[in-house]
Amino acid sequence: MVPWRQESAQSMPGAPMPPPTNRSRTGRPHSNFTAEQIQLFLDLGLNWQGIASLFGIGDGLCTAIDNAWNLLSNIRHILESTPNAGETYIRASLSHMGIHIQHRRVREALHTIDPIGQSVRHRQAIRTYNVRGPNELCR
Repeated sequence: MVPWRQESAQSMPGAPMPPPTNRSRTGRPHSNFTAEQIQLFLDLGLNWQGIASLFGIGDGLCTAIDNAWNLLSNIRHILESTPNAGETYIRASLSHMGIHIQHRRVREALHTIDPIGQSVRHRQAIRTYNVRGPNELCR
């Protein structure tokens, strides 16, 4: 990992500085930066490798952030065309695009994008049946 370099921040006036991290603990230090900071550097024309070296993070973390942003934008696009789409529909649409993803990640992304809509869709799926006895619904 490359530590935060002061000369990098001085070469870009007005660039936001990441907050200091607590390096007294063992293990990898926490990365303290916001999505707005990363978006600013992307708008300035930096690529992911430049942002990784600027913030002192690995390329793998930048790739994960990029994948998460792409996933959110794809799910937003699906919800624009079909606003009441649920997890299964979104997973099928993403699979059709060639993106194979876990149920948990789709559920988390839906909760991030539209938490109220997700709870409404979940409520619509619950049905109550009145039958004479057990297994009578199948007949």
